[in-house]
Formats: sequence, structure tokens, C-alpha cells
Amino acid sequence: GCMLVVPLIVHRMLGYRWRDVFPRGVTWRDWVWSGIALVVGLAVNSGGYQAGIEGKIAADPTGRAAVGAAVGCLIALVNAGIPEEFLYRYWLQTRLEQRFGRKVAIVGTALLFTAWHVPSRYFLARGVEGRAGDLGSVLLGTGLPVLIVALIFGMLWDKYRRLLPLIAVHWGVDALPLAGAILGIHK
Repeated sequence: GCMLVVPLIVHRMLGYRWRDVFPRGVTWRDWVWSGIALVVGLAVNSGGYQAGIEGKIAADPTGRAAVGAAVGCLIALVNAGIPEEFLYRYWLQTRLEQRFGRKVAIVGTALLFTAWHVPSRYFLARGVEGRAGDLGSVLLGTGLPVLIVALIFGMLWDKYRRLLPLIAVHWGVDALPLAGAILGIHK
């Protein structure tokens, strides 16, 4: 909550308005690209989680598994997609760009975004993300992929200044792993 609430409060205290987040408004193209981005994000992790999630939902006559999967997907949106893209791309990268230039802003934001993701994996990772307690495997399994994605997101933000598609793809990438974690499915 702090990653979204604090920047929004500071954003408002600095005199910005809600419409400043989307200065050109939200168009049908934003919604179309956001839909495509969500599908791409979901596709990234569908192979490792989709069958397991579908199996848990099908085997649960009470519907609790479906609710758990939906909650996991919602958490991915409000705990990662919206706050991280707002904070790192809209807020931080834009301000670093004003101060240090575009390239430094993209790389600096990508490094901070990566640094945000590595500690949790260091303590919790298993499998492709690395092994908990093994910094080298976590840096290779989580840090490098997150850095590459962050650089791509930074370049997309730099070129298009469209936040909704970035939120959508981020949400898609995180949704299935969170839903899987809630259901006890591990890749």
C-alpha cells in the first residue's frame, strides 16, 4: 500500500492532479493495447501455472479455489501492476529524466526496480527464480530477467508515455504466479 499511497500523496502535495497521470487522456487505443499487453503478460507464465490453476479450480466443488485464484489476480494488480508502474515509470523515471537525462533515467529506474525485486526472491525463491539464500542464483534467475524487463518497460515509457499498457503487462506477468501461490502451486 505504501508504494502506491505515499507517491500518490506526494504527487498531490506537489500540486499535480489525477489527470496529470494521463495528460492525453485514456483512449480506445490505450484499452486495446492494454488488452494485448495483458494477454502477453499472462502468456509469459501460462505454461508453468495455467494447468495447475485450472486443475485446482475444476477439482474444488466449493468454489474456494476459483475465489483464491481471483484474489491472487487482484492482488497482482493492486499490489504490483498499478503501484510499481506508477512509482517506477510515471513518477521516478520521469523525475530522473528531468534531472539526469533519458538514458540515465531508464537505466537508473531499471536498477532500482531490480533491486526492489531481488530481496524477496533471495529469501523465498525456488526453481527458475534461483534458490533461497543463494545470491548468485537469485541474481541470475530473478535479477537479470527483471532488469531486462525493466529496461524494456523504461524504453516503452520513454517513447510512448502510456501507463495503462505497462500496468496491464505487469499485471499479466504477476497474476498467474500469485494465483498459483495462493492455491499452493509452484512452478
